[in-house]
Amino acid sequence: VMFNNLIGTDANGAAAVPNTDGIVVGGNNNTIGGALGGRNVVSGNAWGILVTLPTGAPTGTVIQGNYIGTNAGGTAAIPNSQAGINATRDTTIGGSTPGARNLISGNQTGILLSRTNPPSTSPAGGNSVLGNLIGTTASGLGPLPNAGFGIEIQSPQNTIGGSSSNDRNVISGNGLNGVQIDASADGNTVQGNFIGLGSDGRADVANHISGLQIESSNNVVRGNVISGNNGTSPSNPSDDGVILSGTGASGNVIAGNLIGPAADGTAGFPNAGDGVFIALGASNNTIGGSTATDRNIISVNSRSGIALGGVSGNVIQGNYIGVASDGQTALANGQNGITFSPASGAPVGVNTFQGNVIAANAGAGISIQNAAAAHVIRSNIVGLAADGSTPRPNAGTGIYIFLGETPQTAAMDISANTVSGNTVHGMYVYGVDSATIARNRIGYATDGTTVVGNGSDGIAMLNSSNVTIDGNFVAGNAEGIVLGANDVSNRLQNNVVLNNGTTGMLVNGTGSTGNLIQAQSVSGHSGKGIALTNGANGGVVPPAITRMVFGSTFTVSGTSTPNAIVQIYADPDDEGLEFLASTTATPNGTWTNSTWSAPDTTALQAAIRAGARKLHATQTHAFGTSEFSAAPVPPTTVAYVYTTDTAARDAFASLLTTRGYQVTSLTVAAAETADLSSYNLIVIGHETGTLSTWGTDAALTHIRSANLPTVGLGEGGYAYFGRLGLDIGWGNGWHGSGETGVTVVDAADTIWSTPNAVPATTGATTALYSSGSTYVAINAPGTVASVDRIGRQVGDASHYELIAQGGCFALWGFDATPTTMPTAGTDLFENFVARDASLCGAASITGTVRNTSSAGLAGATVNAFDQRGVLRTTATSAADGTFTIQVPSGPLRFSASLTGYQTEWWFGKLNFGSADTLDVSTAIEFPGLQFVLSSLVNVSGTETCGGKPVGGGTVKLYTGTTFLAQTTSSADAATFGAFSFTALGPGAYALKYLLASGTVCGGATLTVNTDGTFSLVNSANNLITLNNYNWMTAYELTLAADPAPAKTLSKSIQEHIDLLGRAAWFKVKLPAGSTVLVNAG
Repeated sequence: VMFNNLIGTDANGAAAVPNTDGIVVGGNNNTIGGALGGRNVVSGNAWGILVTLPTGAPTGTVIQGNYIGTNAGGTAAIPNSQAGINATRDTTIGGSTPGARNLISGNQTGILLSRTNPPSTSPAGGNSVLGNLIGTTASGLGPLPNAGFGIEIQSPQNTIGGSSSNDRNVISGNGLNGVQIDASADGNTVQGNFIGLGSDGRADVANHISGLQIESSNNVVRGNVISGNNGTSPSNPSDDGVILSGTGASGNVIAGNLIGPAADGTAGFPNAGDGVFIALGASNNTIGGSTATDRNIISVNSRSGIALGGVSGNVIQGNYIGVASDGQTALANGQNGITFSPASGAPVGVNTFQGNVIAANAGAGISIQNAAAAHVIRSNIVGLAADGSTPRPNAGTGIYIFLGETPQTAAMDISANTVSGNTVHGMYVYGVDSATIARNRIGYATDGTTVVGNGSDGIAMLNSSNVTIDGNFVAGNAEGIVLGANDVSNRLQNNVVLNNGTTGMLVNGTGSTGNLIQAQSVSGHSGKGIALTNGANGGVVPPAITRMVFGSTFTVSGTSTPNAIVQIYADPDDEGLEFLASTTATPNGTWTNSTWSAPDTTALQAAIRAGARKLHATQTHAFGTSEFSAAPVPPTTVAYVYTTDTAARDAFASLLTTRGYQVTSLTVAAAETADLSSYNLIVIGHETGTLSTWGTDAALTHIRSANLPTVGLGEGGYAYFGRLGLDIGWGNGWHGSGETGVTVVDAADTIWSTPNAVPATTGATTALYSSGSTYVAINAPGTVASVDRIGRQVGDASHYELIAQGGCFALWGFDATPTTMPTAGTDLFENFVARDASLCGAASITGTVRNTSSAGLAGATVNAFDQRGVLRTTATSAADGTFTIQVPSGPLRFSASLTGYQTEWWFGKLNFGSADTLDVSTAIEFPGLQFVLSSLVNVSGTETCGGKPVGGGTVKLYTGTTFLAQTTSSADAATFGAFSFTALGPGAYALKYLLASGTVCGGATLTVNTDGTFSLVNSANNLITLNNYNWMTAYELTLAADPAPAKTLSKSIQEHIDLLGRAAWFKVKLPAGSTVLVNAG
């Protein structure tokens, strides 16, 4: 044991009196200094303490409590010119108590854990260094540098620090690296130390190159604070936190450290370079890990959080890069979160970046430049806080990849990342070949629904080829996916691209060709869903959808480039929200599809007919994929109603089908119940009626209620219109035979020119048949309101075989079929079918929406619904509350609504089911729709029990016994018992009060008035008590003797009956002969 010595200094410990070596340990189990006092000052020598010999290294040496390289006060350097301590084997330097701490400063090297040199053959390593101040003053708060390394490790299996804070070394203020682990030194542990900061975890006591440099394998660096290494002035680019350097640096684990922040996790003095720098062939190292305890916080460094040079096999996993340990607070690195930029010609292998939060950095989140390899970038959150939703933008692009002007083969896996909220692009990919970008959320939070867009493109790609962009969710960005220039043979498939700014997917420039865009969901953009600009994809044009055939088999056909792949989409507008099917065109450039991704197309067909969905298609051939096609105009669907004449049925159906109409044949019996909502027009066959008799009453009523344009043929049409009481029906005409044509009433009438130009001259005869036909003709000698005279009986001044009424009904008075019609006849018949009937049965209704004070309400929405609850038309009230709404004929129900007011259904009702109906086609005189909207009211009160406020209880709101809502009364002292309900309509309500235990204790009656006031009256009674609103099951009462002298038995109950005026059943069971007194109060 050696203690209380001055070795290498004068008697005051103030000046050097050098020895060659201060202390040389030649045997085992010696102690130099002590944890309980007896400090040696070992300074001014060549080697301060030498625990190694050429013939072998001693073991069991303990060095504690000494000042090595300083004066006796620990305030100034008296350097040992080599190392303060040189130990080879099984030496303990320091300890876990303050008295065991060595101050090792002012030397050339603080501690050298040396290898064994020949001729010695003894093993090296196994040393422990803990609790020391290395490179600082005795206070630990200022620098007293070792001129070189704080600790240099040449041997394996040493431990620097430990799991306890008492084991912590402060390794700061040194002229070179704080800790240097040489290439020969494998399997060391560096744990729990402050490297670059003072003993308070914050003071700037910088090491002047890096905090820690590793050149060997299988070392573990865990739980350290490695910050403030910024001592070179100006800052040296290699003033990094941790450096992994050289091919020998392999299999190391850097986990659970603070690299850049102060010890409390806040901003302090940064590392002047990168947080972690991996270079010169370092491979298979892990930065972070799969658990929270493995997570490094790598933030507030002056350059990048992590930088990589020419390296391979490294895994960067689970770290917070740019944010604090709470995952929320921004602690930006001064450049990128991760930079991978090797020197020119440096070999690069595959590296993995997985599960990191990379946010709030001053540059890109991840930047990979000129590092072509099949890197894995997976499951990172880039641009958001660790909660996956709070924006913490990287100031550049989320993921930036640049591999050069010539695309470099790099089969990168960029998948399952959330890349959102970044200032520029979500991803930028330049010069890449064969990468896969899949299943990323770009512009979404991690919940997949909240939109947190990037400032520019979701994905921007240039000069790249054979990249697969598959299954990504891209929303809320300025543009969705952009292929900017010279992008060749890339595949975009299965992506969901919604509600970005202008364009969903853009391919630009003649150099961009062969790009496939397939099976997407693209919608919600102000511009095109797919846009090809400046000759991109060879200027491929969209296909055309030429025909849709509705029915049990939905068939769509069209034209395209021969042998092209045609994909069909549906969208509310002009894009492709829903991918429906894919088919291949014939060598002639035609295509047909009747097989769909969802086999049941009933809803789709209905949506197309209603205009809620439009079909679009793309085509793909050798030059790539086109934009979306224009939506086809749905074919006019015709229901042909007949009884027995199938020949006439088939002839008319054939004529219309060949002209692009879709015809369905219905017998009169079938027409009684058929769903006619899918048809545009009804044709009534000539044999369906005679004179005053037509079909069945049920069919007549059902067809008329469909409010569809109707063409009546010959006798059947004449009888049908007569049953409807029209001027162009039976009772207003006569019969004849042998006619082949008509006299044109007015050749300027569009019926003669649209869509077919039929030869016609006013007053001249136009032949419609090649042989004579039986006919009916309507007597209309003068002008009749809403009757349009089209073709007059030849030789007669007042009868018309061709005549129409009201925009809805047209009579083709001939019985013969198209088989004997020349072109003029078939063309004119199509004109009859195609005539404008857009306002068939329509009328304008006016009305007013007012409040309860009779003031008009502006901006109210007035809706008209059919009997199925389908919205047919809508209008908005003007500043004075008035409106005009266009409605079709048929029974309709009307509502008026405005934010802040209770919706009212006409007439004075509160829901669709109870609303009155109005059919404008049958209304003789109608003064207009009048609505009076009552304000919705916010109600507040205090829950009481026994007259005292109750806090933390439950207040339930009922109308009658129908439960509406509940809330919790306030438990705060200032508002004890307070509760509120919002947006209640006028009416009477009941409240039930429940204590926190669930016990019912009283309630209240609530009346909301139409003027926006309310009245709430608390009651000690439980207003909702029995809840027996059931006629089938009685509530049995137990009777009790009434007070003397009465001799009766009775039971009084109190039950809250519906105060909104709706009836409710309440049944009780009493003994036979009982007298019941019902008292309503």
